[in-house]
Amino acid sequence: MLIILSVIKEALNDPFISKVSKGASATLYCNPSLPAGSQAQWTRRAVSGDKHVIVTRQEDGRVVKEIEDLQNRFQIDDRFNIRIERVQTGDLGTYECGGRETSLIVLADPASHTVSEGESVTLYCGDSADLAGAGSVRWKQVNGGNGHSILYKDPAGKTVTQVNDPDHRYQLRPDSSLYIRKVKSADAGRYECNGIHVADLKVLTGEWFVYVLLSRFTMI
Repeated sequence: MLIILSVIKEALNDPFISKVSKGASATLYCNPSLPAGSQAQWTRRAVSGDKHVIVTRQEDGRVVKEIEDLQNRFQIDDRFNIRIERVQTGDLGTYECGGRETSLIVLADPASHTVSEGESVTLYCGDSADLAGAGSVRWKQVNGGNGHSILYKDPAGKTVTQVNDPDHRYQLRPDSSLYIRKVKSADAGRYECNGIHVADLKVLTGEWFVYVLLSRFTMI
């Protein structure tokens, strides 16, 4: 019996992940095994670790919102599931109800970077990608449909470079950002942090500058 209870508790503590685009709607589900008429709360834990109560259901059935919600974006159904309308970046975090957790990840447009060969660039992971990593960080580059991991940091803090990098061009910063020095043309492409598309990198080569100069000379 103890083993069964342990398995159930472990399953409830495993966070689910809900990925939505900014401006869309998200529905998060409370633990369906909560007894009818029991008191329950929805809480939200931000990436910073700060936790606060969103809404409480009293034993008499009354539902009390614990946050300011002038636009009524947070709506509760009869099963105490929560629906968030017009999701904002600030809504991301780990939501919990009755021991069931759901990490809400808000997908935003990836940042666009354009640099010349030989320059340096910093690509930022972002709060949503940090949340998706749950303590780990994995940077991946996708170029022409082919993707490969660049760096990985496990929850214990150990960082492993997963590409051939004799010049140590790739560095993982404390804020989970990826720093690339002496950028090469091969660095161009899409970058993902913990599976989320966070940046696009365009690299200008010497050939591009020659093309621009020739174009301007021709137009004169």
